[in-house]
Amino acid sequence: MGKETESKPIQEEQYMRKRIFLLGTAAYAVLLSLALYFFLERTAFLDIAFHLFYIIKDGDFAIQNNRYGAFVTQIWPLLASKIGLPLKSIMQLYSGSFVLFFYFVFASCLLVFKSYRFALAMLLLSTLMVTDTFYWIQSEFGQGLASLIFFFAFLKYRSDHPDRAPWLLNPLMYLMILTLVFFHPLNLFPFVFASVFLLLHKELKPRLLTESLLTYLAIFATKSIFFRTTYDSGSMGGLRNFLDLFPNYFTIQSNKDLFYYLQDYYLLFLFFAAMLIYYFVSRKFLKLFLLASFFCGYLLLVNVSYAQGAEQFYMENLYMPLSVFVIFALVFDGIDRIPRSWILPALLLFLTIRIGSIAVSHKPYTERLTYLQNYLESTNALKPAKRVISSSQLDKDIMLMHWATPYEFWLLSTIQTGQTRSIIALDDPASLHWAKEGTSNFITQWGVFPYEELPGKYFPLQDYSPYHFEGIDQ
Repeated sequence: MGKETESKPIQEEQYMRKRIFLLGTAAYAVLLSLALYFFLERTAFLDIAFHLFYIIKDGDFAIQNNRYGAFVTQIWPLLASKIGLPLKSIMQLYSGSFVLFFYFVFASCLLVFKSYRFALAMLLLSTLMVTDTFYWIQSEFGQGLASLIFFFAFLKYRSDHPDRAPWLLNPLMYLMILTLVFFHPLNLFPFVFASVFLLLHKELKPRLLTESLLTYLAIFATKSIFFRTTYDSGSMGGLRNFLDLFPNYFTIQSNKDLFYYLQDYYLLFLFFAAMLIYYFVSRKFLKLFLLASFFCGYLLLVNVSYAQGAEQFYMENLYMPLSVFVIFALVFDGIDRIPRSWILPALLLFLTIRIGSIAVSHKPYTERLTYLQNYLESTNALKPAKRVISSSQLDKDIMLMHWATPYEFWLLSTIQTGQTRSIIALDDPASLHWAKEGTSNFITQWGVFPYEELPGKYFPLQDYSPYHFEGIDQ
């Protein structure tokens, strides 16, 4: 009788792992299909187009601001360009690589670390608060949060198997912490939260959690002192708003924008409220305080730092730790309050709603893509084909930002016509007056590149005429 009782939790664990694996695999297959179908919206868009330019031009990783963890997705377009795949195939591979990396974390949690809870956390991270960030894929933050879940699943495995290959797993733990620190500076908040939450939950050995947290904090402090970048320092400048805006923190534009965004994030806030109520009713006040303080404190930090607001894709990226806080509460406490027979149908319903929301969120990004494609088509027969555009001539509501136009037009013109167009939009077109004299250079916001320095397979540049300045010399 004792053996039967003891085997029941193991059987339930195996049942959950199997069902969640099947459901998660189907969900990621749909997400991968969307990533491939909307590969132009995802890769011919701002930062990713910029990164692709440098990956292909330099034949190397395009690591910025010491965020070395980006190699996990950049390795695929880099290898593809090394073996000479067509540019379109490289873009498709790059778009799909993000979903494949998230699926790798999900599958590893289940198949390697044997934890359906961390696998479920990864699946929820990929869907719960994802709409616009499905199309703005560049940020290392999302990859860093996925790696964080991978790390804690690994730590749980180490906690359960302390004598298994310590000569390998101990150094690997420190290497993973180092990588997490160099993914994104805001990883600090979800890492501390997850460590404290798991300590309270008694899910892992306290010594192991404490050791990993102290190691993370030590490396983070070292990085902040000796590897500080201008970009990260500038981003921290928004903290001055806590002084400048005191005490008017609740009337700022970013809070008004967040209220509008609730149409996309309502499930996150409903789950947050439900877990607060559960912790209060069950008298788990430490977890109540932890979840409430991290969620509200981090939300205040982001909104005050970006008091004037920003594009939704950028703000959604910054908000993503909010989903981590709620997800840990859900998968370690909330799921156990649901009857077993309800879990999988509820998860299926949730995934259907969220993936459907992701799919319909393509509209502004498809509209922007069509706007760029229409410009190429309308100017393709004009001579000269190389053009400098005043940003005032662009539809700002559609374009959102215009700094990456040389890279975006490079990708779109090359895969659509087989010839690279050199087109740049500037606030001050007159600053490029010298380009009216004829040039064999590909001009971007932050560099001028002679044709011979660019790989001809991916930059078929044949136009040596002067640049045409729209609205100035026509």
